[in-house]
Amino acid sequence: MSPNRPRRARIGLRTTAFLVIAAVGAAGLAERVGDRRPSGAPSARQALPIGPEPHQATDGAGGNAATLEGAMQGLELRAGRGAPVRRDLVRAADVALGRSSHAREPFVARSVDDPFVADALAAYTLALAGHGVPGGSYSSKAVELLDSWVSTMRTVGHACPDSGACETSLVLSRAAPALVYAADLLVADGRLDAAWQRRFHDWLRAVVLPAASERRNNWGDAGTYLRVVLAVELGDPRQLDAAIAMWRKGIDLVARDGHIPEETRRGASGLMYSQEALSYKVAVAELASRIGIDLWTTKGRRGGDLRTALDVTAAALSGRARWSWYSGAVRMPDPSPMWVLVDRRWPGVRSFAALADRSGASSGRNHSAIVWTLTWAAP
Repeated sequence: MSPNRPRRARIGLRTTAFLVIAAVGAAGLAERVGDRRPSGAPSARQALPIGPEPHQATDGAGGNAATLEGAMQGLELRAGRGAPVRRDLVRAADVALGRSSHAREPFVARSVDDPFVADALAAYTLALAGHGVPGGSYSSKAVELLDSWVSTMRTVGHACPDSGACETSLVLSRAAPALVYAADLLVADGRLDAAWQRRFHDWLRAVVLPAASERRNNWGDAGTYLRVVLAVELGDPRQLDAAIAMWRKGIDLVARDGHIPEETRRGASGLMYSQEALSYKVAVAELASRIGIDLWTTKGRRGGDLRTALDVTAAALSGRARWSWYSGAVRMPDPSPMWVLVDRRWPGVRSFAALADRSGASSGRNHSAIVWTLTWAAP
């Protein structure tokens, strides 16, 4: 790494624990995965390469873009586009300051546009902004949104993890990880105490985890992603092993030529669904690599692997090749933020780099977990 290039921020999912686990390796996972702050480990605040502290670290009503931007100069949110995405974060956090919680009991999602998704994204965005300038209203609002869901949502309805008939499972699988990222930042910043954290963990186990999708398609990929996030947050090596095994079964569905039959069967939307499925597969591969588990090179039973599937999808999205699994006009989605992770894993691949440059901090709708990509996916 060039000495003049800003280091990527080490914040996000179980910040301190992940840094320690990466050093210990997979063999030490059972002993370390449950530690929030091992003795001698740096706090998330210490791990964040922040610039000089501003004289007035305030982010009152409407936010303080200049203060936050100045404090986060060392935060490389996107390769080559750190400053623009810092501005995106400021704008998004300022908007989120005015959001009211939509927490309810019981929780039933009838659409992927359910307000839970936007609430979870807002909580994560605010927690991240508050991490840059601690002690202001960004963090306070993040606590308010997060706690409203944990305190209100006690049961889940219309959730059938093994079926596509229930939107609740998909919505929670896609979006709930953002609440975990928010909580991790808020705990690291001292905004949430140990008693609240225990209550949060009980809520994740009893309410969120049982609803995670188990389907053998992109819904199940999202469910596996949620399971991996929760396994690490809860310090549960057994659950993590089970989630990784589910990920491997998902790779078994990838054909030798890289297409995913369960997704390409969607006709004109096959490319969109393929990218969707791959987004969660990539997120899990990235998180697993941080604890010494290599999923990037795993080959499935049909001879397919993640790299081949990404090559096929990237070629079609970038216009370098035709999407071979539909003869008509193909629905072209915006590039997912996952391409930033893919480009870093395989640098120098032109189609990966082009898609990474085109992807925003949060591409598309109905998601809240795979956003502000490099803040939680540090090497």
